[in-house]
Amino acid sequence: MAHQIGGAGLTVDVGGADGSLIRELMRNHPGMRGVVLDRPDVVPAALEAAKADGLEDRFDVVGGDFFQEVPAADLYLLRYIIHDWDDEQAVRILTNCGRSLNDGGRVAVVELLVGAVGVPGLAPVMDANMLVMTGGRERDLSEYDALFTRAGLRRTRVAEAGNMVVIEAVAV
Repeated sequence: MAHQIGGAGLTVDVGGADGSLIRELMRNHPGMRGVVLDRPDVVPAALEAAKADGLEDRFDVVGGDFFQEVPAADLYLLRYIIHDWDDEQAVRILTNCGRSLNDGGRVAVVELLVGAVGVPGLAPVMDANMLVMTGGRERDLSEYDALFTRAGLRRTRVAEAGNMVVIEAVAV
């Protein structure tokens, strides 16, 4: 995912829990400032982890609700977030990110990608799991494009990241 990050100054890990993703990226990109946005009861763990990593001088946490608003950023990371929600809720999250993007900013959705019906792999299994457990689902690329369009975003890039993909989008 490192090639996707170049040039990102202020990066918000939306629903980032303990901040493991953003902290790893910050270690590899010394110019990056990171923020974890998650529920107020979750973010203290992210702040403590950043302090333990020596990153507290360029790290912050925001207790909030990504359905309401997200803090301004150059890059939003949404890893294993969109698949938790149905289309309406996913569009709400993506719309909030698009509205708050700094000029030239990007949204990076990191998820499993569903392929052709009958193609084996983790994505179809997780799709059934997400539907049963959260009401969300794994999606194919055209379904992400539809979500982006509804949220006022446009896909600009797709890159493989292990068994996942990074789907990057910008505001229209």
